[in-house]
Amino acid sequence: AGPRRTLDAFTMPVKEGMKIQQVREAVEAPLRAYCDRECMWEAEDLRWSRLRLRDAQPGKHFAVLRDDRTVRQALMGLSDGRQVAIQLLPDDETLGPTDMH
Repeated sequence: AGPRRTLDAFTMPVKEGMKIQQVREAVEAPLRAYCDRECMWEAEDLRWSRLRLRDAQPGKHFAVLRDDRTVRQALMGLSDGRQVAIQLLPDDETLGPTDMH
């Protein structure tokens, strides 16, 4: 595994009560728009089920965010400016409470 590359792509407000899966679904459209403008690859296969969200707060080591948890549960200490990393996957994924990654 090579070094992780991160960049600031866009800002998107979320509600604390949203499930992580809902955030994955909601982030698809702004990510697609960003990729249409900025990416060097085709976004045609981009869909929410191929997006893995990770906690990008320093010290959290890009922990994977589980679909069944709410934003409040997954991102303790949520505040304005909190960052989430989006990992693009080759296949669809659903992460439940017992899945390990």
